[in-house]
Parts: sequence; structure tokens; C-alpha cells
Amino acid sequence: MALAGDSFFVKNLENIQGDERDIIIISTTFGRRADGSFTQNFGPIIQGKGHRMLNVIITRARKQIFICTSFPPEKVAEYPQLIAKNGNKGRGILYAYLAYANAVSTQNEESRNGLLQLLSQHCSDKNQNSAEYDIGSESTFEDEVYARLVQHLGAERVSQQYKVGGFRIDIVINSKRTGKPLIAIECDGAKYHSSPEAYAWDAFRQQQLESYGFIFYRIWSTKWWDGAEQALAELLAFIQLQD
Repeated sequence: MALAGDSFFVKNLENIQGDERDIIIISTTFGRRADGSFTQNFGPIIQGKGHRMLNVIITRARKQIFICTSFPPEKVAEYPQLIAKNGNKGRGILYAYLAYANAVSTQNEESRNGLLQLLSQHCSDKNQNSAEYDIGSESTFEDEVYARLVQHLGAERVSQQYKVGGFRIDIVINSKRTGKPLIAIECDGAKYHSSPEAYAWDAFRQQQLESYGFIFYRIWSTKWWDGAEQALAELLAFIQLQD
């Protein structure tokens, strides 16, 4: 298989931003030492806003993620206690993601659902993602994106604050072929996305919705305000590609 141009890269966690690829391979690099000890100083990912780095890297894959890890399983299994103590951040959220990936890989639905429930319980913004709440749009940014999409696609194809599976999606585009909901558009920059817990929870939320068949597309408010026409053109091109 030939790789063209810059289609392949090797980067550390801090240097991955908007670099999307079809496949992302994550290596945790840490493991037991020769004496059997395991140092849990993982650097930036467990410090401050490290959970945001985790959110970035696991949402860069368009199709698949492969994880290579030598973390001791008994350490990964400590995530419930760590999250209960510190919330959805630090080592707890890293271990939780590894446990989640393992549950998906082994098709352990009980473990996967239990983990998502635990994260939801410790997310300060969980109520805003619940289908029991209807608080309207998240921001004027979202309203503008919605209005521009309606102009180009028609109101029958575009839904705002779409509810599914206990979650809400900012904007949903129906498939041109089937008429069914297909593309989930997230207008990042809204207030509830800015808390530490929300960044971690949002990554798991996206994977859950993708399991329902949604294709995700994220629009960053900074990019939109810097050049709305270009950002809109890229979004419409993406939608046309899915059609």
C-alpha cells in the first residue's frame, strides 16, 4: 500500500491538533520496568487540561483507532476509584478510555455501558446532554450555522438540537438518499463544551453516537468567525461527499 504526501505522520500528543486521518494508531509507550514497578507519570495527558489532548487525539480518526498499550490491566481497572475521587480527568479518564476501547474491541456491552454511565454521573454538564432537557440552541454561532445550512439544503434536511439515545446533537443533516438522520454537526465553542469534564465526556458521547451510524463533523467557532464563507464551503463539500 502506497502512502501519498503527508498522509502518514508520527507525532506526540501535544502536537496533534486538526490532523485527521482515516486510521489513528495510539501507543501509550509506558509499561512495567524490569523490576516489575510501573511509574504512572504520563506527562501532559494527566496534567491540567490533559483530558482535552485525549479528546483531540481520539477524535482525529475518521474510520478506525488502534491502541497499542502495555499498561498493566490491574492499573487500568482502577479508573472507577480515580474518577470517583477526581472526576473525568487525569489518570482516571485515560484509564477509562483504555477500558472503554477494550470493551468495544471485545464486544462487552455491559462493561461499555457501565463505563459510560459512570462518566455521565461524574460529568457536571451531563444534564445538558440528556434527552429530558430541551433548552434550545447552544449559541448564536450554532444558530448561524443552522440558518446557513437551511438556506443551502432546505429545512426538511436540517434539524437543530436533535435528540437521540439520551443525547442531543447540535445540528443533524438527513441523508439525501434515504432521508434518515446521517451527519452530526457539532458547533464547538458553546459554553458547556468548555468545562474539563465536558471535553472528556464528549469523546465518549461521539463514539456512542457513531455506533448508531452518525458521521461526525465539527465546526470550530474560531475558524467560522475568521472565514465563515470558507468554513461553510468546506462543510457543504463534506455533506455532498456523504450524499
